[in-house]
Amino acid sequence: MTYIGYLNRFWSVHEEYMFSSTAIALYAYLLNECNRRNWKMPFPCSTVVICDKLHVCKTALTTARKQLADAGLIKFTDGRSRHMPPKYTLLEWTDNLTVKRTDGQTLYNTKDKDDRQTEREKVVPTVADVESYMATCVIPEGYELKIGLPQRFLDYYESKNWMVGNSPMTDWQATARKWTQDTQNLIKKDNGTDKRNKECGRTDNRAEARNFVEELEQRTLSSANGE
Repeated sequence: MTYIGYLNRFWSVHEEYMFSSTAIALYAYLLNECNRRNWKMPFPCSTVVICDKLHVCKTALTTARKQLADAGLIKFTDGRSRHMPPKYTLLEWTDNLTVKRTDGQTLYNTKDKDDRQTEREKVVPTVADVESYMATCVIPEGYELKIGLPQRFLDYYESKNWMVGNSPMTDWQATARKWTQDTQNLIKKDNGTDKRNKECGRTDNRAEARNFVEELEQRTLSSANGE
């Protein structure tokens, strides 16, 4: 397995385990050490030296080391003394790993990719699904959904590969619900021109506006003539 192969596998597993910053730094350090030693494993690494290089305490290092081991990325033996430090081995994904080694772990082989694709398909709705759901959402009084909002919702998150920030979307309905409550995605209902606008002569219907102005002029002339 190559240097880049170990890195790629690490970041794939990181998506599942979300390692701490110390665990990330520790794996990078061990990978560099292994490469520097021409990939001879297991290789010894002093805990004191690692803590000094990474600027972390022994407790944080011990926790990070356990995280990496639990994820199936490394295995190690505890040191017995300063002259016999812990020894580390970088693990790689192979078909002959035992069930015990892989049980309960989510390693990103071909089967896992297929599983993740299936999970993604469960998340992605159709336009009809979004239209039906948005119709049931509570919309602020006096507003209605903009035309084409369900399709725009789908297009937007499809372009983001159905990610919310750095995390995969798990509940599209909750996200759609937020869209329906955002006034930027709504328009005011057309209830006609209000009475005040009519009295002031403001209307969207130009013909009606002209008629109103002519009628107002007639009233003014009649009043001036004493009629």
